[in-house]
Amino acid sequence: MKDKHYQCHFCGKRFKHENRFIDHKCKPMVREENIRTPLGQAAWQFYQDWMKLQRKRVPEIKGFLKSRYYESFNRFSVHVKKLNLPNPQTFMKLMVEKGYDPTMWTSDPVYAIYMEHLDMVASSHQHAQISTDTILQLADACDCDTGDIFSELTASEVIELIKERKLSPWILLHSPKFMIFFRDATNPEQKIVLESLVRYNYWVTQFARKPKDVEMMKVIVKEMNL
Repeated sequence: MKDKHYQCHFCGKRFKHENRFIDHKCKPMVREENIRTPLGQAAWQFYQDWMKLQRKRVPEIKGFLKSRYYESFNRFSVHVKKLNLPNPQTFMKLMVEKGYDPTMWTSDPVYAIYMEHLDMVASSHQHAQISTDTILQLADACDCDTGDIFSELTASEVIELIKERKLSPWILLHSPKFMIFFRDATNPEQKIVLESLVRYNYWVTQFARKPKDVEMMKVIVKEMNL
């Protein structure tokens, strides 16, 4: 029998036939190819930032390719792009402070915790400004009045805007048209997602503590005919 003379320099496996060698895809090879992509480079950068936040030595890129957290950071990289995650660095800092492992970072409960953190850090005025700017931009893009914006948007689009905190519960929960939209334009699954993002009971407590801010939101909502 002839010696196997084709060898993968990633995993060391040897092949007797060239076609099997060409078709070969091992985990180290896939990781090496992925790290050269934009998402792979983002994952590598997030990993480095995470290590620095823990005051740990950042290994060479080969160390990351072999890390048990490699897949977790690639998922996080996709997660950041998909959600247009606000302030990924702030997210990672919060994760380190709370002791959440990277394997948990893309879960819905963890994302809800991050949204709550952002909601607490930003003032009601900042929330209102971001939301009104978003609504004005959307109305311009849809060529409609601000009061008709929920007739132009799909439930999925509204969910994404809330995830990105471009629309805040400070405005939404004082908007009769949003409440109608929530009731009539969403399916059961979308309602569950919206409820997890808006967290009605949490915001009722916040509103009770800031009655003057609530009055300001009502004025904004009325002016925009929401």
